[in-house]
Amino acid sequence: MPETFNNYYEPFLGSGAVLAELLHMDATRLFPHFQHAYGSDILPFLIDIFEITKEKPDDLIRYYRSEITEYYENPESKYREIQTRFNKNHNAYDFLFIIKNLLFWSNTIPKSW
Repeated sequence: MPETFNNYYEPFLGSGAVLAELLHMDATRLFPHFQHAYGSDILPFLIDIFEITKEKPDDLIRYYRSEITEYYENPESKYREIQTRFNKNHNAYDFLFIIKNLLFWSNTIPKSW
């Protein structure tokens, strides 16, 4: 990687891990690597997650608190409900719930599917 550059473009932001690491590295240096960083993605509900997190974090917290409570009461039924709803509407909240369960709580996903 060059010592310095003007702009960094991340065309497939995904989780934002690469951009976050680059920003962290830049923040801990005496002189910055770059002037601007841009993240983008084509997946609409992924973009919506970042926008919701930035603009309406309390809505996301309320949604997640409600859904996870119901999920713990009946994991298989609730997971299927959220999965079906996401497949119909491609809702960013539901997408985040599904991904979070797949990546971080894989042991709580119903074994039958």
